[in-house]
Amino acid sequence: MGNKFLKNTPPPLANYIVMSQPKHSDSLFIGDGWGRLQQTSTRQRKVIKHYGKMMESLICSLKTSPDKKHLFISDNRGNLKQICVRNQKVTHDYGQISEEYPISSMATTSNNQYVFVCCGQELNQYRVDDHELVKAYTFNTCVDSVITTFDSKLAFVRLAMGSL
Repeated sequence: MGNKFLKNTPPPLANYIVMSQPKHSDSLFIGDGWGRLQQTSTRQRKVIKHYGKMMESLICSLKTSPDKKHLFISDNRGNLKQICVRNQKVTHDYGQISEEYPISSMATTSNNQYVFVCCGQELNQYRVDDHELVKAYTFNTCVDSVITTFDSKLAFVRLAMGSL
């Protein structure tokens, strides 16, 4: 039922689309302002999978793990979900990480062990395999973005005031 609706619905406005493409991958994941998610083949230029409504509101960030096994999606209400790309099912619902802030950015380590989630003045580090919160790093201003090094040893954060 959800797939028929999505196929007959015009594409969402560009300012409500969030996209993520794993490196060296044919898949492009697209989230929209209504919480819907789809996977598109860039080579074949067609939709591979309509996931339907995955979040309650605007999908504001998407991140795939480097091994392309997991997709992390978040909405503007601070909710986070982990999806198995192979079987296209939600493997874990982290729930609402923050009631106050949307998740502004996410990063995974190159060894696929951790996902970092920016939410307000916190940077939360979760283990991918058991979904446990490892540590919450608190800053004096909002965290805008995060990136990890290739050796998975460091995470760099950009704060709202422009500091790194």
